[in-house]
Amino acid sequence: MAEPAPLTLYWREGCHLCEDMEQTLSELVDPARYRLQRIDIDRNEALRARYNEDVPVLCLDGEELCRHFLDLTAVEAALASYNTPDTHHPGG
Repeated sequence: MAEPAPLTLYWREGCHLCEDMEQTLSELVDPARYRLQRIDIDRNEALRARYNEDVPVLCLDGEELCRHFLDLTAVEAALASYNTPDTHHPGG
């Protein structure tokens, strides 16, 4: 089986959009396909400055997939390409 993709959710305590994104992700995407690391931006001054009004932000390998609301198309595409060998990528 393919290795789960390392998704990172930048969030903050008490943020209903953050809770909604995490819940929607777990409902619409097979949890076996990813492992989620949650990072509370309020525990890191640089992250708070970067994402203050933009949480939640969901990333894969440091690349932003979506913010505010889950973009299922972007997440599915990222997860599909994460576990695809380079030989199957167009042009390479």
